[in-house]
Amino acid sequence: MARFTIKDTVSFMLAHIVIKALFTFIPLLLALIVFFGKGDSLIAGYNTANEKEKDKYYAERLRKLVGGVMFLVCAVMWLPDILGKPDSKQLYYVVTAIIVIAAIAVVVLANTWAKKK
Repeated sequence: MARFTIKDTVSFMLAHIVIKALFTFIPLLLALIVFFGKGDSLIAGYNTANEKEKDKYYAERLRKLVGGVMFLVCAVMWLPDILGKPDSKQLYYVVTAIIVIAAIAVVVLANTWAKKK
C-alpha cells in the first residue's frame, strides 16, 4: 500500500494548477487576439468565407461575440478551483452546462445580432 505524504499532496496540487494554467493561458491569449480585431482567421466559418459572405456580418460584433465567449470559457474553467471544490462532480456538471449554453448562444447570436439585415 502506497503512502502519500504532505509533500506529495502539495506537488500534486501544484501540478494541477500549472496544467490548468497552461490549458487556460492559450485560449485566453487567442481570446485577446480575436477580441481586439487581429484574429479574424481564428473564427470558424468566417475565416473560409468569401468576401460576399463576409459582407453579410458585422465583423466587430462577431469579434466581440467570439472573444467574449472565449473569455467566459477560460473563466468558467477556473470556477471549481475558485470556489474551493476542485473535485465536485456537481460543479463540473454546472461548468459543462454553462459552456454548452454559451456555445448555443454563440450560434444564435452570430446568426442574429452579428448578421447584417
